[in-house]
Amino acid sequence: MIRLRHLGVSVLLALLLNCLPVSSGLVYQTDDAIVVEVEDIGLDRQDVSINDAETTTVSIEEQTTLLANSVNQLIYLTNTTFTKANELINVTTTTMMTTSVATTTRKPPLVEDSIFADSQCGIGPAKTLTVEEQRIVGGTEAVENSWPGIVALRKNGTFICGGSLLSRTKILTAAHCIATISLRDVKLLTVDLGLHILLNQAAVTRKVKRMTRHRRFNSRTFYSDIAILTLESPVEFSETISPVCLPSADSNEKYLDRDVTIIGWGSPIEGGFQSHVLRQVTVQVMSNAQCQKFYAGKDKIFDHMMCAAAPGKDSCQGDSGGPLLVQSSPGSTWIQAGIVSWGIGCARREYPGVFIRVSSFLSWIRRHMRS
Repeated sequence: MIRLRHLGVSVLLALLLNCLPVSSGLVYQTDDAIVVEVEDIGLDRQDVSINDAETTTVSIEEQTTLLANSVNQLIYLTNTTFTKANELINVTTTTMMTTSVATTTRKPPLVEDSIFADSQCGIGPAKTLTVEEQRIVGGTEAVENSWPGIVALRKNGTFICGGSLLSRTKILTAAHCIATISLRDVKLLTVDLGLHILLNQAAVTRKVKRMTRHRRFNSRTFYSDIAILTLESPVEFSETISPVCLPSADSNEKYLDRDVTIIGWGSPIEGGFQSHVLRQVTVQVMSNAQCQKFYAGKDKIFDHMMCAAAPGKDSCQGDSGGPLLVQSSPGSTWIQAGIVSWGIGCARREYPGVFIRVSSFLSWIRRHMRS
């Protein structure tokens, strides 16, 4: 994850103007979200704005500002959304490092999903290696289909970010993964489920019909870096496709000093090539106060963020939007505590990885899953 510190306003404007929408659809904002949706595939706008005071349709001119937040802000290279910018600026980009060895996978029950039902979510390996047990720098390849909640987001067939399955039609990811995607390009977004090797055909692929990102997302500070994608049609749960579990509202400090697992298709080393197989890595959660000391004078660690690190292990470019997962005990369900968001470099001792704290956004997630 390398930060672009000299990306000019003119470069960003050129990229944004190239993304102005030309297809049928809507870009509008609610009290707490900016929504981009395609109109011509049977959408019902009412389901997005439940409990919102009103929705405001945004003009084409305003979309440039909404989709970019501010053209004078810093951009984080945590996914391939910024490939064009990367070609224009001489920077080094990276991808993810994932962790530990999986053992056995429990079969998910094939019943109707419920957003917060532990018995129907959180399927994963019985356990992963701890930070102390790991012997392979940067983690290991995951056992195929041992993480049925992970998804891959693609634009026009090119992988851009990870994500996690919340229900049959909803995907949780990072806002920065989709912040520069225009209405015109929504139709190019697809989500792969039940996937292990990126080059292989996924068990299930769905088009994206709606992008909902937090209205307060800021591309410079990564404040409120959270988004929900709505699939064009529901998926069926199976042994290889099932939702993640979300944390409880009182879990903000529960995971301090706990071993947690990151999964994704990012690079195993900073500056390396993206992994073609799903990898996993175990890191340890630290306090925000401790994390802020590492980023003192550089970046702000907000309360709704969380930090985790381990020597030589981290998330990286390509892991953005993917889940940070934790177990209460070996054999228990996996809970998504965080979303891969940002950091400086990959596995640098002086810069822990920074994640969005999912428990801080439970009300927002509930509201935008009611569709």
